[in-house]
Amino acid sequence: MKFFTVHEPPDAAADRIDRAESLAFIRDGFNSQAFVFGPLWLIANRLWLAVLGYIAIAAALSTVVLGFGLDPRWLSLLYSALNLIVGFEAASLRRWGLERRGWQMLGTVSGRTLDECERRFLEGWLNGPRLSRADEFVATVNALRGSGGSGGLAAMAADGVSSGGRLSRGLARDLRPGVGRNWLPWRRDR
Repeated sequence: MKFFTVHEPPDAAADRIDRAESLAFIRDGFNSQAFVFGPLWLIANRLWLAVLGYIAIAAALSTVVLGFGLDPRWLSLLYSALNLIVGFEAASLRRWGLERRGWQMLGTVSGRTLDECERRFLEGWLNGPRLSRADEFVATVNALRGSGGSGGLAAMAADGVSSGGRLSRGLARDLRPGVGRNWLPWRRDR
């Protein structure tokens, strides 16, 4: 399972569909490219303060190793350790860089692939204004089921409470008493 955070640029368009094109999905976890390429990866991702920090730490390591007269082979080990740290913290560094440039974090999502995560997030995010109506629908269904009302679900769907005259896949599957907001695509506890 992969976890991503979703970020939106500061100059986003007014229309949600246009805004969806500019979203950035940043994967949590180890980044092998950041480990292998270190400072080049930082430069490619425009993390200028992190590049300066990397150079300062690398210079300090060189000064300490050469100043104490240690074997210069220690430098390659220490630089590898520094790149390992960059590899593990790559996602945090990217989030920090985006935040410094004014990007806003919209949420998190999990899934097997990036495509699945994008689909899950956008499915809920693009239908954002209708979420409160769906909450009302789930609460009404739970109340009907609790009071033993029969045919309430079909009548509500026929009245157009559901989008497009049918239940969405998430709502149809999760209409159980006590489910709450688990119907959201990125809130899967199963």
